[in-house]
Amino acid sequence: MFYLILFIVISICLMTFIFLKKIFIKTSTPAIVMALGIIIRGVLSHMAGSHSFLVQLLSAVIIALWLTFSFSIILSFIYKRFIPLHIVDPLNRFGIGTWIAGTSICAILIFEQFSYWQWATWLLLYISIFLWPYYLWQASRSFYELRGSQKVNIHGILLLTTVSTQSLVLLLNEIYREIPSLFNWTLLIIGIVFYAVGTFLIIRHLFTAGWNMKEHWANTNCILHGALSINGFAGISSGAINGGSAVLWWIFVSIVFLFVEFLEICRLVQRLRYDGVKKGIWTYHVTQWSRLFTFGMFYTFTSLVKPQTNWLVNAKTAILTAGAPLIFALFIIELLLYSSFLLQILKQPQGQRL
Repeated sequence: MFYLILFIVISICLMTFIFLKKIFIKTSTPAIVMALGIIIRGVLSHMAGSHSFLVQLLSAVIIALWLTFSFSIILSFIYKRFIPLHIVDPLNRFGIGTWIAGTSICAILIFEQFSYWQWATWLLLYISIFLWPYYLWQASRSFYELRGSQKVNIHGILLLTTVSTQSLVLLLNEIYREIPSLFNWTLLIIGIVFYAVGTFLIIRHLFTAGWNMKEHWANTNCILHGALSINGFAGISSGAINGGSAVLWWIFVSIVFLFVEFLEICRLVQRLRYDGVKKGIWTYHVTQWSRLFTFGMFYTFTSLVKPQTNWLVNAKTAILTAGAPLIFALFIIELLLYSSFLLQILKQPQGQRL
């Protein structure tokens, strides 16, 4: 009952704030739910226990955030802002994938943490299933429109097609224990195909005239490894991959992780050198949550693999040992940035985007 009351109070307060300020969230804002959800489900649960007080408390808060963001999206319908805010820009359409992944992770948290809310699990499942084909249609339109573009800064947001698809695999296999393997493989392959298409466009864009690391490498490019991690997570959860095949996939993902994060460090150095601390790294942007999501997903995937050789066992132990404090440090930094951003929103007139 305590968690239900907490959920209701937070939801009412946040939705009232959204309504009075007429705030319409950015398309990718539910990435906050994605990131915090996987940290709770895959990192905190692994450390503190799957049904600890802290896990259930934070789960209720995350679900309240999901409801608040959904309310803002509905508000954009009412005020006829949905299409210009979320659909017109072909690159921005990919952000709808955060709605599906965020909904799926909330459904998983409800299913695991709150037995008396099970009806909500089914509701969120139907919402995810309803949104998914609509999203893939919009994403396919965007792929077609962006196929020859050299002016648009194409980045990792494209890979939310994979993340959203595999989040459905995770949710379905969490609720149903006997999903047909053909169905699981179909979704997994769809996700991999979208990953291949998105990665091709991202890599091709890196070689366009005028591209440079400092200005054009985006936060969302970390989804290059995050989408692979959720593929592995979904594969293990569905039973599609296990044992040696899961370890091989983990090794591949680890290599991509190291390469992408090396490029992230290179960009960080350039931004600090030319823009300073405040402009270079201490400025909030919604895409920063993608890093928390991808780190949390890599940690979760790593916790599930079962390597046999000593050096791989040691590598897994090192990742899990160092990964948790790193993820929580990044979370604190992001929370500070987001709090500063919210304070600015409070001072602004109506119609701001969150």
